[in-house]
Amino acid sequence: MIAECPVCRRPRVTESELCSLHWEAMKNIEKGYEVWQRAFGRHVTRHDYFDHLVRLEETGIAVKSVIAYMQRKSLGAA
Repeated sequence: MIAECPVCRRPRVTESELCSLHWEAMKNIEKGYEVWQRAFGRHVTRHDYFDHLVRLEETGIAVKSVIAYMQRKSLGAA
């Protein structure tokens, strides 16, 4: 049985529980959060960062899907 991405059910990459598309989105989310923390003096919570990203029109569907998954996972509902 091939392990599936919990976001889209495609085969996941070895390095992650996600497929290649959502793994790249996750890496970009993490990099962006580090930049925001440096820019705002570490006063930005993940929740605030995620909330801002999902409201931006420029944020892609893959990133929004990963954020939704991460939020469900943190609530124990993933």
